[in-house]
Amino acid sequence: KKNGQIQKNAKSISDSLHKENYIHLEEFLDLDKYVHKIDVYFGRNQTPQVKRAMPILTGLGCSYKCTFCEHALINSRHHALEAKDIVKQMNYYYEKYNIDSFAFFDEEFLSDKERIFELTDLLKNNTNKFYWGTQVRASDIHERYINKERLQQIEESGCIRFSMGVESGSPRMLKKIKKGLTPEIVIRAANFGKNSKIAFSYSFIVNLPTETNEELMMTFNLAKKLLAVKRNSFVSAVHHYFAYPGTPLAIEAEQRSGYRLEENFNLKSFASMDMPEYSQRVNPTSMDFNRESRIIHFEYSNLPYEFKLNGKAIMRNLFKIIGSIRDFFDFYKLPLEITLKKLYLKHWSTSDGHESQRQLHNTDC
Repeated sequence: KKNGQIQKNAKSISDSLHKENYIHLEEFLDLDKYVHKIDVYFGRNQTPQVKRAMPILTGLGCSYKCTFCEHALINSRHHALEAKDIVKQMNYYYEKYNIDSFAFFDEEFLSDKERIFELTDLLKNNTNKFYWGTQVRASDIHERYINKERLQQIEESGCIRFSMGVESGSPRMLKKIKKGLTPEIVIRAANFGKNSKIAFSYSFIVNLPTETNEELMMTFNLAKKLLAVKRNSFVSAVHHYFAYPGTPLAIEAEQRSGYRLEENFNLKSFASMDMPEYSQRVNPTSMDFNRESRIIHFEYSNLPYEFKLNGKAIMRNLFKIIGSIRDFFDFYKLPLEITLKKLYLKHWSTSDGHESQRQLHNTDC
C-alpha cells in the first residue's frame, strides 16, 4: 500500500518457452509413480491404448481473454515451442522412460497453424509412434483450418483426444464471458469430427453469474446435441463457477454483490483467506434443490457404470439410474437422493478421508 491505496506493479517480464528452458519433470518427481495414472486430455476409460503417459508443456499463455479466466488478468499471449523441439522431447522420454503417450498442456494448442501442420508431418514420419491429446478451441475446427482432411492427418499422427471448453449453451452467457463461441460453432465442430476416431470431450461451467435456470438447461441441451452428433465424444467435466479475484467476471460480480476483496483483505488475514468463501460472497448462490438436482444428475449421467462392490461405485450407479428416470419424466422436484448423497459424503470423509469425495466426482483427471 502507498498512502492507504493498494499499488499494483506493472508486468515487466514476458513469459517465454524455448528449448533452453525445458521443464524436465524427472528432476522433480519419480515418473513411474504417475505414468499409469495421468488421464488429463486422454480419459483412460475411453482410450485404453494409453499405457505410460505424461504431460508436456508445449506452450504458455493464451491470446483469448475469457472473462472468468486468469489469462484475462495476466494479459499474456500464447508462446509455443517449435514442432521439432516437441518431437525431440517426446523421443527423449520414449527412449529413456518408455513413455508412449503425451498430453500437451497448451491452452491454445492450435493457435499456430504452421506449427500444427509441421508437428503432424513430423510425428507421422517419426520412427517412434505416440498417442497424444490436447485441448483445442471448437472455433478452430472448420472448413478453412482443421477440416475433415486435416483431422484425418492429425489422427494419423497419433492424436486420440481433443478436449474443448464449451462452458455454456446460452448465447447470452457465451457473449458475457467473451468465449468467442456460439452453440452453432461448437455443433459445427462436432459435425466436422463425427467420423474421426479422435475422441472429442467437452467441459462446461454452471452457476455463472446471472445464469438463469433456462440458460442452465440450454447448456445441458447443447451437451446432449453434441453427444448425439459424434458417437465417440463425452462430457469430461461440469465445473461450478469459481471467481478468481481480479478477473473481469469476478470484478463485475463484486460490483453486483457489493463485496470488494481489496476492502476486506489485509496481511493478517492472508494466511487464512478462504477463496471459496470469496467466490460465494461475490457470486452468492441460493439453495435451489431443483437446480442442484439437475446439475448433479447431469454430472453422473456422463460417467460410465462402475461394476465394483464399493461405496463409490454403488453411489455412481445409483445416481445414474435415478438421473435417467428423472430425465425421462423431466421431474427434478423432491430430490431426496441429494440429501442422501450429502449424508453419505459426510460419513465417507470421516472414514476414508477427503480425497474420496474428490474421486467420487472424478470424470477426467
